[in-house]
Amino acid sequence: MNLIRDAADGAHRALWQRYFPQNRGVLVDYAGEQGELVLPSPEDHHLGRPNALGWWSAAENGPFFTGLYLHGLMDRVENEGGHDLLQKAHRLAQGLETLALPGGFIARGLGEDGKSHYPASSSDQTYPWFLGLWRYASSSRVPEEDRERVKNLWFRQAEALRKKSWRLHGDPISFGHFGDLSGEPMAEKGEARGEEPAFDAVARLLFIHKAAGRLSGDPRWEREYRKLLLEINAETGLTRLDVLEKGASYVEPGANPRYPVSTNLWTSASSQGALEALAILEEDPSTRACFKRGLRKNAQQALAYLPLFENYRADHGLTFTSDWRPLNDLWYPQHNAAEAVAVATRQYGPWHQTLCPGKHYENRFVRDPLFAAWVLARSGEGDLVGPSRPTLEKMLRHFPYPRLFGCAFFMAENLAAALMAPCGKPSP
Repeated sequence: MNLIRDAADGAHRALWQRYFPQNRGVLVDYAGEQGELVLPSPEDHHLGRPNALGWWSAAENGPFFTGLYLHGLMDRVENEGGHDLLQKAHRLAQGLETLALPGGFIARGLGEDGKSHYPASSSDQTYPWFLGLWRYASSSRVPEEDRERVKNLWFRQAEALRKKSWRLHGDPISFGHFGDLSGEPMAEKGEARGEEPAFDAVARLLFIHKAAGRLSGDPRWEREYRKLLLEINAETGLTRLDVLEKGASYVEPGANPRYPVSTNLWTSASSQGALEALAILEEDPSTRACFKRGLRKNAQQALAYLPLFENYRADHGLTFTSDWRPLNDLWYPQHNAAEAVAVATRQYGPWHQTLCPGKHYENRFVRDPLFAAWVLARSGEGDLVGPSRPTLEKMLRHFPYPRLFGCAFFMAENLAAALMAPCGKPSP
């Protein structure tokens, strides 16, 4: 247990020393060893540079990573206590609050001025915002005033999205939408609009409804949750409950996703938190059993990713840079999400293969196995977690956290927290 705690503390120190610029409570994607960083300027955000999705910039995954990290940090708060951990959780919650704009929009991150943002969000960004702040607002360790403020904002955003039929419009709305929490088809086949695989869309939508009902006591949310759960998809013949019982469809390690049929594990992993919460909050034993079967299937798939961490070598010698601005050479104006995806796709190769190949290396051998390990740990399946525990502990000790470039090792602290309390559960 001390080895796991030491790993959690080591990752924690490295995160808070480098990945929260200007003392904000929002994680940036990467930073140099001394915290060097180039945040997008207001002009970059206005023009959509390097692209209007913010992909490859350090402001790409603010609510995604911060929301998930807050979820894990609350594990530590609940199980360890401590003023410092609670203060850090408070700062993360405040950071997430700054990303919430009227109309249900959750900004990817903020620029150097602390206000500007890219016009497109996504399900990957929006749902973890709800997950992390739900966990925070559900804790009796959080002061009542903070809980009430967060709940009010949480419901404001949920109501706004409900009125938009859960479609994730841009800011400004003229940019169009990128993502749809309802899981319904959104675009012509082959058109990139952020459509989510069915499992992710279903888990995220049902979680928000169930959590809303529990936080508010409003029976309307619970009624809608029950209706959605058993609604049959005319095309597939499956209910949403069927979809969750089947689990996610992760691609094999190293393979490319085939949206919306299958997905990268790391982008889908947060949905395991939604399904876990549903299993905890669900009152009906047969429905809960379906959720648990989905959790188990996801954990079984995640096992294939665990050995990847052994490929990581601190002396890999690959280049990192915190300066994404050379990608602007491939920029052109974008007026909607499809055009933004086209620009970002042009930039993918130069960024990951030429300018910053070390980031791609860390993604494969640090991010992916850690996210997979968290999927496994959150399943609650002791017969899967137990035999894998020596591997998970070795993984936690393997990485030199202060020397890593990307922030995705926050999942090491989340994983350690889950292993320290494998049967722990959020306060309802």
